[in-house]
Amino acid sequence: MTLLSDYSTAQGKWLLARRRQWPLWFFLLSILALIIARPFWIVPDSLWLNIPCLLVSLGGIVIRTITVGYTPPGTHLQTRGMYAVCRHPLELGSFLIWLGILAYTGVLGWMLFGLLGRSWMVEKMLITEETALCRKFGATYKEYAATTSAVLPQWKAWETPDEHFSWRRALRLFNRDLLGLILAMLLISVFKSRVVSFGWDLDPFWFWTSIGTLLLLGISQIVRKIVR
Repeated sequence: MTLLSDYSTAQGKWLLARRRQWPLWFFLLSILALIIARPFWIVPDSLWLNIPCLLVSLGGIVIRTITVGYTPPGTHLQTRGMYAVCRHPLELGSFLIWLGILAYTGVLGWMLFGLLGRSWMVEKMLITEETALCRKFGATYKEYAATTSAVLPQWKAWETPDEHFSWRRALRLFNRDLLGLILAMLLISVFKSRVVSFGWDLDPFWFWTSIGTLLLLGISQIVRKIVR
């Protein structure tokens, strides 16, 4: 079933108009949560925290990259590839990216509040998008929505798209998302160190992760110029 509600659509339009601003606000609120939290409320950096959070966020980036790579510019309804797995794979990927970032702050209260807030915002924005899609594609979209989950992935439903995978388009999004993720993790790590140990230290894990990220981004940029 589609997510239709006039009131929710009005809220969604307001949120969609400011969609590009929300990542910055969530990041600033994450820093604020660290600053006002007591040191003993914060889970300190460790491999048991860093690696799972990073992997969850990277999983979101991979989902977004695959989605964009198989989605050519145009107005036709996408129902294959990641769009066969769920109706809104880009939002699924974004949610996983922020799940990893919020969990990495180590502030349980902010993580729960942030996830609830993010979930509420995503629901309202998807209601608005699906309202427009129903108007545009009519019964075709309703039939698609009746058999495809909104954001919960159904991996067995994957259908290889007919479109050629665009590495250039995919890597452009991959580079942007990866750079934003690592910068967010780095700054959060520095502020966590300040609050927990009263220093401005950078966890070695994130130092070497940053070095690896820079190398990966450099290789990605070269590949983008070669492939299409």
